[in-house]
Amino acid sequence: MSKSKKKQTHDHEFLVSTMLAELTTDPHNHRFAEVSSQNFELENGHHIHLIKVRTDF
Repeated sequence: MSKSKKKQTHDHEFLVSTMLAELTTDPHNHRFAEVSSQNFELENGHHIHLIKVRTDF
């Protein structure tokens, strides 16, 4: 029985920091770190990653 070779994929960690908000009433910013999806190969030889971020208030 032969095993099919699975192409190696990867993801990326990313870190985001927003600019300061409400400078006169409640100065604050938001930071978050997430991990992207595995890569999706495109027909042109490039690839993309999906990211999904949620915030609350």
